[in-house]
Amino acid sequence: MTNVGTTVTPPAVTECRAAAGSQVAREYRGFAGVVARPPDLRTRLLVRLFGCPFGDLRDWTATATWIDDITASIGRALPTTHFPATGNPGE
Repeated sequence: MTNVGTTVTPPAVTECRAAAGSQVAREYRGFAGVVARPPDLRTRLLVRLFGCPFGDLRDWTATATWIDDITASIGRALPTTHFPATGNPGE
């Protein structure tokens, strides 16, 4: 795995980034997910022993911030369009 700061980039993400090129795939951010409660007591005890929590661990604020960053960069990359469009480019 490739280290990017404190984030570890999975090999599949690195391969996709290389295939898409630097203009398309700019960065990777890993987010926590949902950890379902194991059905059997033994597994639950082992997971708790290692200090892993159950439940929804997603940071929705961080996810929304990342989405805002993406939309802002897309908005800066697009040309300005004026509506309504006319048949004459000079108008």
